[in-house]
Amino acid sequence: MKKYMDQFVIGFALFSMFFGAGNIIFPPYLGLGSGPNWILGFICYYIADIGLAILAIFALLKNGGNLNNITDRIGRVPGEVMVALIILCIGPFIALPRT
Repeated sequence: MKKYMDQFVIGFALFSMFFGAGNIIFPPYLGLGSGPNWILGFICYYIADIGLAILAIFALLKNGGNLNNITDRIGRVPGEVMVALIILCIGPFIALPRT
């Protein structure tokens, strides 16, 4: 029973982490803007939004959930710089100006 409860909680956590207003507002706007080429717009949006997120989750799962196992391949210092830039882009550079 605990295994199913863990899967349930992890599933809802991933859903809440990746589902937001951008997933409700942007796709219809993209479809409206792309007109008759809406299928190509949908495929590109699907790859960029859902595909990259799933790819990142699988990369972490394959490497034991440790980000250092992924970034050590490019070196310790470049890996730390890359992670720092990603965190800065997500937080202070993008999210804070929007609020």
